[in-house]
Amino acid sequence: RETQLPVALPVGRGTVYLSRREILYAESMAYKLKIHRAGAEPLEVRWKLDELEALLRDPRFLRCHQSYLVNLDHVARAERDFLLQDGTWVPIRVRSRRQILDAYHRYFLSKF
Repeated sequence: RETQLPVALPVGRGTVYLSRREILYAESMAYKLKIHRAGAEPLEVRWKLDELEALLRDPRFLRCHQSYLVNLDHVARAERDFLLQDGTWVPIRVRSRRQILDAYHRYFLSKF
């Protein structure tokens, strides 16, 4: 399945391959994308968040804020924001909080 394939990201003059499972969340900041990974240092690439979202095309990734894309498999709690299993808080867009939380709950229930 496509969602099991690694993601190939151009970094410098090379390519880094990431498992979708290892991506905790990604944040966009000043023309850079910082991809936070489980058990590894964040990876910085010159991409837009929209580009990563389109590349992943995976239901476990949810755009929860203008600057954040979260891997729902790593969410421990969903409240006003997402609390990840590693203790990191990822913000949820205030204007769309209800829809984002509903999408999270639908994803969570679809796993069972």
